[in-house]
Amino acid sequence: GQARLNNTARVEVAQGAQLIINKLQADFNDVQSVTIPSDTNPGITLTFTVSEDHDISYQLEGDQLLRNYDGKDQKLTSNQVQISDLSFQKALNDGGKITMQIKFTLTSIAQLSGGRNVSEEFQTTISQR
Repeated sequence: GQARLNNTARVEVAQGAQLIINKLQADFNDVQSVTIPSDTNPGITLTFTVSEDHDISYQLEGDQLLRNYDGKDQKLTSNQVQISDLSFQKALNDGGKITMQIKFTLTSIAQLSGGRNVSEEFQTTISQR
């Protein structure tokens, strides 16, 4: 029924955000340099180099988030959510470590009773290991 649908929408949003944040942090552990954004202005694309000249980038394709590693795309958002208001911003170096602030909003496709979607803003900081 509707209660289960409400719960599913919330779970999709929470799990979707956790997956994105975990993947970003895992990738960013071994970051050597960040190409995009090039300065401290926020951008909607993040591109960085990890070991041995391997590049990883995160960018929007419509309302989905794609991770590209060495030219291969992987969709990080499920078909149950849409991502918006994505922002990657270089933070001040924390003890010499490269640090990024990430913000995004995830919205469920499923609607709650009353026709609302679950929509949540997420903000996190990731840094080099």
